[in-house]
Amino acid sequence: MGDQCDHCFKCGQSGHFSKGCRGQRRPAREI
Repeated sequence: MGDQCDHCFKCGQSGHFSKGCRGQRRPAREI
């Protein structure tokens, strides 16, 4: 828990992961 997000912050929809989220250890609140 932390390396991957439970939702795509790029689209704002939950159910799929964003590539930039699983690849890097960055917070999903980077908008």
